[in-house]
Amino acid sequence: MLTKNQIKAVRALHQRKFRTQKKLFIAEGVKIVNDFMLGGFPVKEIYATKEYLGVNDIKHGISCFEISQKDLEAISTLKNPNQVLAVCHARDMSLTDDDIEKITRQRLVIYLDGIRDPGNLGTIIRTANWFGIKHIFCSPDTVEVYNPKVIQATMGALVSTNVISIDLPIFFNEISNTVPVYGLFLEGDKIHNISKKKNGIIIIGSESHGIREKAEKYVTQRINIPPYDPENPHTESLNASIAASIAMFYFSLT
Repeated sequence: MLTKNQIKAVRALHQRKFRTQKKLFIAEGVKIVNDFMLGGFPVKEIYATKEYLGVNDIKHGISCFEISQKDLEAISTLKNPNQVLAVCHARDMSLTDDDIEKITRQRLVIYLDGIRDPGNLGTIIRTANWFGIKHIFCSPDTVEVYNPKVIQATMGALVSTNVISIDLPIFFNEISNTVPVYGLFLEGDKIHNISKKKNGIIIIGSESHGIREKAEKYVTQRINIPPYDPENPHTESLNASIAASIAMFYFSLT
């Protein structure tokens, strides 16, 4: 049975200010927690039911507490928690100026301009991992990567994806002016017609504001994902994570 202090300590991590202070966050569910442990992510504590512990091994060095389903419900952020909750150390994802310059010259990266929806960010991280994109840069007002809803939506992909919060001017000050910068807009060159490279930056804006003016000035090529039926009056702009997924797919075809 969990103590009141344990419940209080874990529940505090539901709030961003305590995650920031403690440099800890919560991951939940069998798949996500197992991916974190197997991927070598710094897990501090495991709170798990007898059912989970009966078939899963806890890596050496991780504190483990067997708890009841009722206890799990008391500390979980989910309506229907699934067997296990992990308290993890926030990983230092910062990069040096030289690292940023080298990465953008050699690889495709994503820059997110003001993405506020946790589900969108988590899905973008998950999709980037699928397409082998290792680095996602974010404006400081993008939703926090350790938000529990973001962690759930990543389905464990954060293990192999670096998400770095950095101001646009600082970020673009560190990259070569020969690196192509693609921006997703409602108007621009059709994405299937552009000449793609294996390196570059794709800027993705929020659904409500798109790519903002301060980010737009860095774009070297505006790209557009055209609707299948442009005459359809009910066609709306794409969800940010879906637009990002389509862009990553097209760039993977090089």
